[in-house]
Amino acid sequence: MLAVIFGLMFIVLGLWGVVVWWPDFLNVIKGLIPFMFVCGGFIAMIAGITSIADSLESKETGEQKEDDNPGS
Repeated sequence: MLAVIFGLMFIVLGLWGVVVWWPDFLNVIKGLIPFMFVCGGFIAMIAGITSIADSLESKETGEQKEDDNPGS
């Protein structure tokens, strides 16, 4: 019950802060958007590199399996 009361209190204080400091809030959002794009780009690049490395590894593993079975 105490967590619900504190949660409601923080929601009200947060909404009050957004209303009172709306221009500052917008400046923070404007500053965070490019940063989030850069972080998202790095994550996408790492995911792409990992995907390429995994596909190359699976091709190499597939070729090795074919070489190991000369009777096929």
